[in-house]
Amino acid sequence: MIDATEGKADDMRILGIGVPELLIFVVYPLIIALFVAIGYLVVKKAVKKAIIEAHDEIETRGKQG
Repeated sequence: MIDATEGKADDMRILGIGVPELLIFVVYPLIIALFVAIGYLVVKKAVKKAIIEAHDEIETRGKQG
């Protein structure tokens, strides 16, 4: 007797990779890259703000002295 679910596991495979593996190899790196990009932009903005504040402080000290 032929089982109706016999070929189902093979039907869900793309290039020999199942759907869970496809999620691991495609979706997770995209999520990680998104968080890295957001973190980079936040740090870049904070550093830029700190540099501007330090520059302004140096200017005010130069004008006072």
